[in-house]
Amino acid sequence: MFKNQYICFLFYAVMAKINNGFIYEYDVDPELMDSLIGTVFAGDRKTKNFALNSILKLFNKQNNFQYEFANAVTAEINYTTVGKFFTDTNEDAPAEFTQLIFNKEALRPINLSLLFDKLSLYSNATLKLINPDNENNFFLFKINAITNNVSHFVFDVAIIDDFFLGSFINGKNYNVVFDLASVGTTQQTNNSYFPSGW
Repeated sequence: MFKNQYICFLFYAVMAKINNGFIYEYDVDPELMDSLIGTVFAGDRKTKNFALNSILKLFNKQNNFQYEFANAVTAEINYTTVGKFFTDTNEDAPAEFTQLIFNKEALRPINLSLLFDKLSLYSNATLKLINPDNENNFFLFKINAITNNVSHFVFDVAIIDDFFLGSFINGKNYNVVFDLASVGTTQQTNNSYFPSGW
């Protein structure tokens, strides 16, 4: 009995140190295969390590995460509106804006704050927006920076090698797909998490 209590005490003592920034330094330059700690929901809810690339792969495989484009900010539709995304200039052509603004919740709805915060640590992250109703309406951006605001995230972006077709369509839903592959080229790499066929 004492042995079991001692083991439990050690377990909780160690777990309490995970968020201790003095013991575990913050890594501002993580690698693709670095791990995050989490809990398996099903079964016995064990605590496990998860590679960030595996989490992104799952995220993109589900691909039910959509945002609706809005080409204007109004009293009714603005950065606090769940499931909406905007450009900083309210323009719809990639050459005419440098920022994308996403509400913290997708249409599903699900809060993507944790994912966006983690992506902000990477210097090689890309964002692809795909119109599910038109394969000739897609956009691939390099993410230069992500800023966390109260109700939304601001993505500083640049289109990659003119790799896009069309302009954003007001009121249209777009699938959100992330990649941590090398940028500066339209060629996909082994670390790409685009859906099959892209």
